[in-house]
Amino acid sequence: MQLLRPGAKKLTLIDARRVMSIYDESMRRVQLVGGLLEQTSITDIVHRLNTALGVELVAALSRYTTMLDVFDEVCRP
Repeated sequence: MQLLRPGAKKLTLIDARRVMSIYDESMRRVQLVGGLLEQTSITDIVHRLNTALGVELVAALSRYTTMLDVFDEVCRP
């Protein structure tokens, strides 16, 4: 079994920049989606992004919201 040399464990400058740019973009997307979900319901998002999401995803999200509503009603005291 060959151990890594300490120099081989470091990222090159180009690789480090690439990793950080992907991380920054992922964080931006998470914040964007989080902001959308915080201010509106899933149903509103589905209706606004109907053409961008596609028919299958819209149908699946609609079924999900229906099941979520039923679940909330059952769990209410």
